[in-house]
Amino acid sequence: MRGRGGARRAQPVARALARARALARARALARARALTGARALAGARSLAGARSLARARADDGFVGGLDGLVFGVLLFVFGTLVVVNAWQAVDAKFAMTAAAREGARAFVEGNGDSGAAEEAAVEAVIGHGRSPSRFSLALSGSFVRCGRVVAEARYRVPLLAIPVIGSAGRGLVVSARHSEVVDPYRSGLRGAAAC
Repeated sequence: MRGRGGARRAQPVARALARARALARARALARARALTGARALAGARSLAGARSLARARADDGFVGGLDGLVFGVLLFVFGTLVVVNAWQAVDAKFAMTAAAREGARAFVEGNGDSGAAEEAAVEAVIGHGRSPSRFSLALSGSFVRCGRVVAEARYRVPLLAIPVIGSAGRGLVVSARHSEVVDPYRSGLRGAAAC
């Protein structure tokens, strides 16, 4: 008798537990549906399925994140190349300023020899780590007392320069000008000082 009475009392408890489990399962499914969307939960029928879909939700954006990482790295590499090549033009401008200055000084302080001026300018270009084959120097003015001599240095910078691979493209021409005045009291020149 005791077993029968205990079984009768256990049935309402078992039903209540079953209802509580069903209610918890429904709540979990509703939470998972809110997190992952109704379409992702179409095949989920149990609490275990809902939990596995909720766990899978944490990895959903990884592929999009990976594309973003790859794009970011490529953007960083190309951005670095642009900055390095822009700096190369600025550095070439510094080198041409030095070459024009040295060429004009060598011309004015020498005997008006354009060969000495070009040699001094080429030494300045090499000193800045540039190739003399891309360099040219043009001198204008006359070698007379108080005469102004202008030296214009030009250098062709490649469009793209990669250290190991080399350079590509015609690029742009960087130029700089410098002028010097011939000393009015210099010996060996004809005429009087007019400055």
